[in-house]
Amino acid sequence: IWCGCLLFLFLAACNGDNDNSSPHTQKILRNPPYAGLTDSIRQRSSDPDLYYRRGMLLYKNNNNPPALRDLQEAWSLRHKEEYAIGISNILLDKPDSAISFLHDALQMLPQSIPLHVNLIQAYADGQKTNEALTICDKVLQQHPDQVGVLMMKSDLLEQQNDTAGSIQTLQQAYHFAPFNEDLCYNLAFKFAQSKNRKALALCD
Repeated sequence: IWCGCLLFLFLAACNGDNDNSSPHTQKILRNPPYAGLTDSIRQRSSDPDLYYRRGMLLYKNNNNPPALRDLQEAWSLRHKEEYAIGISNILLDKPDSAISFLHDALQMLPQSIPLHVNLIQAYADGQKTNEALTICDKVLQQHPDQVGVLMMKSDLLEQQNDTAGSIQTLQQAYHFAPFNEDLCYNLAFKFAQSKNRKALALCD
Protein backbone atom coordinates (compact mmCIF):
# COMPACT_ATOMS: atom_id res chain seq x y z
CA ILE A 1 0.00 0.00 0.00
CA TRP A 2 2.78 2.40 0.98
CA CYS A 3 4.60 1.71 -2.29
CA GLY A 4 1.44 2.48 -4.24
CA CYS A 5 0.94 5.75 -2.38
CA LEU A 6 4.52 6.81 -2.90
CA LEU A 7 4.28 6.04 -6.61
CA PHE A 8 1.07 8.05 -6.88
CA LEU A 9 2.66 11.03 -5.13
CA PHE A 10 5.73 10.80 -7.34
CA LEU A 11 3.66 10.74 -10.52
CA ALA A 12 1.52 13.61 -9.31
CA ALA A 13 4.62 15.66 -8.61
CA CYS A 14 6.00 14.89 -12.05
CA ASN A 15 2.75 15.87 -13.71
CA GLY A 16 2.72 19.11 -11.78
CA ASP A 17 6.17 19.92 -13.14
CA ASN A 18 5.04 19.24 -16.68
CA ASP A 19 2.70 22.21 -16.93
CA ASN A 20 2.47 25.74 -15.60
CA SER A 21 -0.16 24.96 -12.98
CA SER A 22 2.24 24.09 -10.14
CA PRO A 23 1.98 26.44 -7.11
CA HIS A 24 5.57 27.64 -7.55
CA THR A 25 5.10 28.48 -11.23
CA GLN A 26 1.73 30.08 -10.62
CA LYS A 27 3.29 32.35 -8.01
CA ILE A 28 5.82 33.49 -10.61
CA LEU A 29 3.19 34.02 -13.30
CA ARG A 30 0.85 36.01 -11.05
CA ASN A 31 3.54 38.59 -10.28
CA PRO A 32 5.29 41.23 -12.42
CA PRO A 33 6.43 41.25 -15.10
CA TYR A 34 4.15 38.35 -16.10
CA ALA A 35 0.90 39.24 -14.32
CA GLY A 36 -0.61 41.25 -17.18
CA LEU A 37 -0.01 38.53 -19.74
CA THR A 38 -1.24 35.87 -17.31
CA ASP A 39 -4.53 37.77 -16.90
CA SER A 40 -4.84 38.10 -20.67
CA ILE A 41 -4.24 34.37 -21.11
CA ARG A 42 -6.93 33.64 -18.53
CA GLN A 43 -9.35 35.68 -20.63
CA ARG A 44 -8.17 34.51 -24.07
CA SER A 45 -6.67 31.08 -23.53
CA SER A 46 -6.79 30.20 -27.23
CA ASP A 47 -4.54 33.10 -28.32
CA PRO A 48 -1.12 31.59 -29.12
CA ASP A 49 0.63 34.96 -29.28
CA LEU A 50 -0.07 35.60 -25.61
CA TYR A 51 1.66 32.36 -24.65
CA TYR A 52 4.52 33.23 -26.98
CA ARG A 53 4.99 36.70 -25.50
CA ARG A 54 4.93 35.41 -21.94
CA GLY A 55 7.19 32.51 -22.87
CA MET A 56 9.78 34.80 -24.44
CA LEU A 57 9.66 37.10 -21.42
CA LEU A 58 10.22 34.11 -19.13
CA TYR A 59 13.08 32.98 -21.37
CA LYS A 60 14.65 36.44 -21.28
CA ASN A 61 14.57 36.26 -17.47
CA ASN A 62 16.11 32.75 -17.39
CA ASN A 63 12.90 30.99 -16.33
CA ASN A 64 13.37 28.32 -18.95
CA PRO A 65 11.03 25.48 -17.83
CA PRO A 66 7.85 27.61 -17.73
CA ALA A 67 9.06 29.48 -20.83
CA LEU A 68 9.33 26.21 -22.73
CA ARG A 69 5.85 25.15 -21.66
CA ASP A 70 4.35 28.45 -22.80
CA LEU A 71 6.10 28.24 -26.15
CA GLN A 72 4.98 24.64 -26.60
CA GLU A 73 1.41 25.72 -25.88
CA ALA A 74 1.70 28.48 -28.49
CA TRP A 75 3.08 25.95 -31.00
CA SER A 76 0.25 23.52 -30.27
CA LEU A 77 -2.26 26.24 -31.10
CA ARG A 78 -0.52 27.48 -34.25
CA HIS A 79 2.49 26.22 -36.16
CA LYS A 80 4.31 29.51 -36.51
CA GLU A 81 8.04 29.79 -37.26
CA GLU A 82 8.87 32.15 -34.40
CA TYR A 83 7.24 29.78 -31.90
CA ALA A 84 9.33 26.87 -33.17
CA ILE A 85 12.50 28.96 -33.08
CA GLY A 86 11.82 29.89 -29.45
CA ILE A 87 11.28 26.26 -28.47
CA SER A 88 14.38 25.03 -30.26
CA ASN A 89 16.55 27.79 -28.77
CA ILE A 90 15.68 26.49 -25.30
CA LEU A 91 16.07 22.84 -26.29
CA LEU A 92 19.57 23.38 -27.72
CA ASP A 93 20.89 22.65 -24.22
CA LYS A 94 19.65 19.10 -24.85
CA PRO A 95 20.75 18.35 -28.45
CA ASP A 96 18.79 15.11 -28.81
CA SER A 97 15.55 16.80 -27.72
CA ALA A 98 16.26 19.73 -30.02
CA ILE A 99 16.91 17.42 -32.98
CA SER A 100 13.69 15.50 -32.37
CA PHE A 101 11.61 18.67 -32.13
CA LEU A 102 13.25 20.35 -35.12
CA HIS A 103 12.65 17.37 -37.37
CA ASP A 104 8.96 17.54 -36.50
CA ALA A 105 8.82 21.32 -36.86
CA LEU A 106 10.51 21.19 -40.26
CA GLN A 107 7.76 18.86 -41.47
CA MET A 108 5.44 21.80 -40.90
CA LEU A 109 7.85 24.55 -42.03
CA PRO A 110 10.25 22.95 -44.52
CA GLN A 111 11.50 26.26 -45.94
CA SER A 112 12.54 27.76 -42.59
CA ILE A 113 16.23 28.67 -42.67
CA PRO A 114 16.43 29.56 -38.92
CA LEU A 115 15.07 26.13 -37.99
CA HIS A 116 17.62 24.46 -40.28
CA VAL A 117 20.36 26.56 -38.66
CA ASN A 118 19.26 25.42 -35.21
CA LEU A 119 19.22 21.82 -36.44
CA ILE A 120 22.80 22.21 -37.67
CA GLN A 121 23.75 23.59 -34.26
CA ALA A 122 21.96 20.78 -32.43
CA TYR A 123 23.76 18.13 -34.50
CA ALA A 124 27.08 19.91 -33.94
CA ASP A 125 26.48 20.15 -30.18
CA GLY A 126 25.60 16.47 -30.16
CA GLN A 127 28.90 15.62 -31.86
CA LYS A 128 27.08 14.53 -35.01
CA THR A 129 29.27 16.38 -37.48
CA ASN A 130 28.34 14.41 -40.60
CA GLU A 131 24.63 14.99 -40.02
CA ALA A 132 25.27 18.70 -39.42
CA LEU A 133 27.21 18.94 -42.69
CA THR A 134 24.39 17.20 -44.53
CA ILE A 135 21.94 19.87 -43.36
CA CYS A 136 24.41 22.61 -44.31
CA ASP A 137 24.62 21.25 -47.84
CA LYS A 138 20.85 20.91 -48.04
CA VAL A 139 20.36 24.58 -47.13
CA LEU A 140 23.17 25.80 -49.38
CA GLN A 141 21.78 23.97 -52.38
CA GLN A 142 18.74 26.22 -52.23
CA HIS A 143 20.33 29.29 -50.61
CA PRO A 144 24.04 29.45 -51.55
CA ASP A 145 24.32 33.00 -50.17
CA GLN A 146 23.62 32.02 -46.55
CA VAL A 147 26.83 33.33 -45.03
CA GLY A 148 26.03 32.06 -41.53
CA VAL A 149 25.52 28.53 -42.80
CA LEU A 150 28.74 28.72 -44.83
CA MET A 151 30.65 29.77 -41.71
CA MET A 152 29.11 26.92 -39.71
CA LYS A 153 30.05 24.49 -42.47
CA SER A 154 33.61 25.82 -42.44
CA ASP A 155 33.89 25.21 -38.69
CA LEU A 156 32.50 21.70 -39.06
CA LEU A 157 34.96 20.87 -41.83
CA GLU A 158 37.80 22.15 -39.64
CA GLN A 159 36.62 19.77 -36.91
CA GLN A 160 37.09 16.97 -39.44
CA ASN A 161 40.61 18.26 -40.14
CA ASP A 162 39.57 19.27 -43.66
CA THR A 163 41.41 22.60 -43.63
CA ALA A 164 41.32 22.97 -47.40
CA GLY A 165 37.57 22.47 -47.48
CA SER A 166 37.13 24.83 -44.55
CA ILE A 167 39.08 27.58 -46.34
CA GLN A 168 37.23 27.02 -49.61
CA THR A 169 33.90 27.34 -47.80
CA LEU A 170 34.99 30.56 -46.10
CA GLN A 171 36.05 31.93 -49.46
CA GLN A 172 32.54 31.29 -50.73
CA ALA A 173 31.17 33.17 -47.72
CA TYR A 174 33.62 36.04 -48.34
CA HIS A 175 32.30 36.35 -51.88
CA PHE A 176 28.87 37.20 -50.44
CA ALA A 177 30.03 39.26 -47.44
CA PRO A 178 33.45 40.81 -48.06
CA PHE A 179 32.92 43.41 -45.31
CA ASN A 180 32.06 40.93 -42.55
CA GLU A 181 34.89 41.50 -40.06
CA ASP A 182 34.59 38.16 -38.25
CA LEU A 183 34.60 36.36 -41.56
CA CYS A 184 37.64 38.30 -42.83
CA TYR A 185 39.65 37.67 -39.66
CA ASN A 186 38.74 33.99 -39.68
CA LEU A 187 39.71 33.59 -43.32
CA ALA A 188 42.94 35.58 -42.87
CA PHE A 189 43.86 33.39 -39.88
CA LYS A 190 43.31 30.21 -41.87
CA PHE A 191 45.32 31.60 -44.79
CA ALA A 192 48.14 32.48 -42.37
CA GLN A 193 48.08 29.01 -40.84
CA SER A 194 48.39 27.48 -44.29
CA LYS A 195 51.09 30.05 -45.23
CA ASN A 196 48.93 31.45 -48.01
CA ARG A 197 49.94 34.96 -49.16
CA LYS A 198 46.26 35.92 -49.48
CA ALA A 199 46.33 36.52 -45.73
CA LEU A 200 48.23 39.77 -46.28
CA ALA A 201 45.67 41.06 -48.78
CA LEU A 202 42.83 40.37 -46.35
CA CYS A 203 44.65 42.08 -43.48
CA ASP A 204 45.10 45.17 -45.65
